[in-house]
Amino acid sequence: MANKAHTALLKDRRHGHLDQEEARELFDEAEDIREATSIDYLAGALYPLMRKLFGDEWWHSADDATEPNPDYEHLERIILAVQQALHQEESRQVSS
Repeated sequence: MANKAHTALLKDRRHGHLDQEEARELFDEAEDIREATSIDYLAGALYPLMRKLFGDEWWHSADDATEPNPDYEHLERIILAVQQALHQEESRQVSS
């Protein structure tokens, strides 16, 4: 969601809707979105920012805004490695 906010801010800046100072301030504030744990948090603590960035119905912008979760990706790699090892072991036992 933070990446989407940054993209929207850059677009608004290029079109002259924001001056340099306001764009920088909002760009920095948009980093707070990255730390949000849920849409409820965005609706509470960051509501004014979200409304300013995406408009009155900002939650529609959250539908396709996902960012990779490094913890999930790490666990996914571990699970894949374990699955591959189990398949290799199973293949070895079957061929014995």
